[in-house]
This record gives sequence, C-alpha cells and structure tokens, in this order.
Amino acid sequence: MLKKILPALLIVTCLLSCSSPDTLAPTAAVDGMINAMKSGDFEKTKKFISRNDVAMLEAGERFMSSIDPDGIKKMKEKMAADFREKAKSISYKLQHEKINGDKATVEAEVTGNGKAGSHTFNLVKEEGDWKIALSESRDMFNSMKGDMGRDKPTLEGGLEKLKSMPPDSLKKMLDSMKSKMKIN
Repeated sequence: MLKKILPALLIVTCLLSCSSPDTLAPTAAVDGMINAMKSGDFEKTKKFISRNDVAMLEAGERFMSSIDPDGIKKMKEKMAADFREKAKSISYKLQHEKINGDKATVEAEVTGNGKAGSHTFNLVKEEGDWKIALSESRDMFNSMKGDMGRDKPTLEGGLEKLKSMPPDSLKKMLDSMKSKMKIN
C-alpha cells in the first residue's frame, strides 16, 4: 500500500511545484496594487491591473501627453509624491475574498485621516494571474472621485469624453489641474 501512495504523493507534489502557479491569490493581487500605489510606483501598479484597463489608462495618458507632455510628466511626478505622503496615514485590511471561476472580489476596509471606508475590488484571471479590473470596480473609483454617484462616467466613458473635447478646452483643463496641484 505504501508503495502505491508514495509515488502518487510524489507525482502530485511534482505537478504542483512544476505547474505554472497562480502567482497571486486575489487578495495578494489587491495587496500588491495598494502597496505599489502607496509607494507612488505607478508602473508597478500596472502589473496588478487587467491588460484592458492598463491599455485604456495608457491610451488616456498618451492622449493627454499629446496636448501637454511636460505638464503630464510633472503631474505624474507630483501625484506619486502626494500618494507616498498621504499613504503614511493610511491603513487597510483585506477581507472576504470570493472566487467564482475566472472572476473574484475582495473587500477592503481602508482607514485614513480619521475616516474609514469600504471598497470592493473586482478581479479577473488573466493567464493564471489575478488582476484588478478597474473598469468593474466602480465603488472604488466612485469614492476616489468624491462619491459622484453610480451614474457618473466609467473609465471608458471618461476617456471617450476627453477625446471628444476640443483641444483648447483640454489644454485649459490641464492648466487648471496643474494650477491646483501647484505645478508650473
């Protein structure tokens, strides 16, 4: 009997160690993204986001850079510095991971500046890895936009709205954003 069980255990162990593992559980992917954001490392943050959402974010960045490349670069640098500073007072707890096939959700309790909030992260599995689906995580972006309501633009809708604006209006909007961020 031991002669049959031992080879079976060795095969299972080998298969588990040799197969391409799901490198991160959904909760670990959310944790990785939050930590990358807290460090202000937007390039590392992208590693935890679905490829469709990364493509959309990069398209938006390219579009805005075509209007004011230096301004966008300075805004990204300022945002990264601000994220790092603000992150010092933020704590979070990830809980309630739910997996349903190639989709998952992770609940997060975030506390900062004396305020606590709850966010739901939606994830999709891409090539064995769990990635945050920003375009499906409306609650998180709703709170980041200042609780503008569920009927406000999605990530895709926001990009389309920007693309439909006249270039001079976009330039004024960017100038206003730079002014508010105290960027020359």
